[in-house]
Amino acid sequence: MTKTEIAKILGEYKNGADVNDVDKLRIDEICTLLDELSDEDLKTAKRLVAFITNYKDKTFSKSLDSVNVWLESIHNELKEIVQKRHTQYKNLAMHASKKKHSATSVDTISAREHVKERVRKAEEEAKQLRNNLNVAIKKNDSLDKQNKDLSAQNEKLKHSLSCARVAETLVFGEAPSPLKDFQIVDGVLTKYYGDGGNVVIPNGVTSIGDYAFCTDGSLKRVVIPDGVTSIGDGAFRGCRSLESITIPNGVTSIGDGAFCTDGSLKRVVIPDGVTSIGDGAFCACRSLESITIPDSVTSIGYDAFWLCESLKSITIPDSVTSIGAHAFSECSALESITIPDSVTSIGYRAFLGCKSLEHITIPDGVKSIGDEAFSYCRLKTFTISRDFEEQLEELFVEDENDDPLKNTRVIYK
Repeated sequence: MTKTEIAKILGEYKNGADVNDVDKLRIDEICTLLDELSDEDLKTAKRLVAFITNYKDKTFSKSLDSVNVWLESIHNELKEIVQKRHTQYKNLAMHASKKKHSATSVDTISAREHVKERVRKAEEEAKQLRNNLNVAIKKNDSLDKQNKDLSAQNEKLKHSLSCARVAETLVFGEAPSPLKDFQIVDGVLTKYYGDGGNVVIPNGVTSIGDYAFCTDGSLKRVVIPDGVTSIGDGAFRGCRSLESITIPNGVTSIGDGAFCTDGSLKRVVIPDGVTSIGDGAFCACRSLESITIPDSVTSIGYDAFWLCESLKSITIPDSVTSIGAHAFSECSALESITIPDSVTSIGYRAFLGCKSLEHITIPDGVKSIGDEAFSYCRLKTFTISRDFEEQLEELFVEDENDDPLKNTRVIYK
């Protein structure tokens, strides 16, 4: 049985009526691992073959106590096979690098000494600049001239200190991770083979490819260099131990499902320049407490922050014009959100299940609101244009016998 046939069968099962979101996510992860297997590897994937056989023979109820447990075991099986393949690649790379080690060790020591000297000089320059600033203040020369001089010196001081910090970082443990840990093709980081922990992506990388770090459970901290302009679909999906990531200002796009995982990520700052947050970019980040969205963002995609259960507040900038379906669905801890006047559309179930929200005002610029956008919310006040009066009940659909607006005061503008 080929990978294509297996992927097709998994897709059929995923689209079944009784499959829950957890199983769907697990199937996506299995399909990702499947891409890395050869046909020879498939012969050793006994649990996967058994699952496909049971599905085709329609014997689930007879042989499986829990499909979820079965999918988990398949995922672990495939991950182990892929890990063995990666280990082989790493051993080959390490064997090749040993030949170069003796020749490069002297250069490494020399480079470190050079960096230490740069740090020392930068610190001396910073100290001298501070003294110059103090002297200029005490002399109290012409205010205009003093401000210009101080401003120029302050910028120079910032630059010197920045150089010092960069040099210190390179010397004391933040040097780029070994190149053998990465697969880089024409500036695109396509795969990570390292041992996880703290990872510093090397300079020269311009893009993080689709699923480059996907399902790496050992990854804790990632530093992305300034040259990177895009983060691909699913790049860090399933990285359950990821606690911190530094996204540089040069990044302009964050792909679909880029950070989708039930993991440890608590805070994210999206840099200026990013214009759109992809579908499911941060979905199921249950530990996410804070996220900063810059003024450059114009759209928030489908499922962008779905199931971010720890997110309490978020500020949507005036640049955003559309909020996608399920964008903030099931953000049960969300207490406050301001929808700016720039927004013209709010998608289907955009705020469904935001039970901690008490007040929402829909700006006059909004022209369309998807059905069930505020279902299962417990709002105290809901301010909206009278143009939506006839659609109101469709925005708050709940159980058949419940009145979703019985405790909500609707204010028409």
